[in-house]
Amino acid sequence: MTKLTWLAVGGLAFALLAQPVAAGPFAQPADAIARAASSNNGVVQVHYCNRLCRLGPVPRWGGVIRLHRHVGPACIPVAC
Repeated sequence: MTKLTWLAVGGLAFALLAQPVAAGPFAQPADAIARAASSNNGVVQVHYCNRLCRLGPVPRWGGVIRLHRHVGPACIPVAC
């Protein structure tokens, strides 16, 4: 057999028998971010507390859709 054949057989044997190496510490945060992004589609819930006037449903007003904003630490909706 030629050197090239032995090299190919050795490379194939190495590829089939080599065990995967554990990822370093830098790969773990990226994996966690990828899982978090796939689980919530990148949308962050802010508990419906918006300071700017927005058009949306207000549960305190029976779910009516109006322009409103939230004020104070309790996020009380007020009409704009």
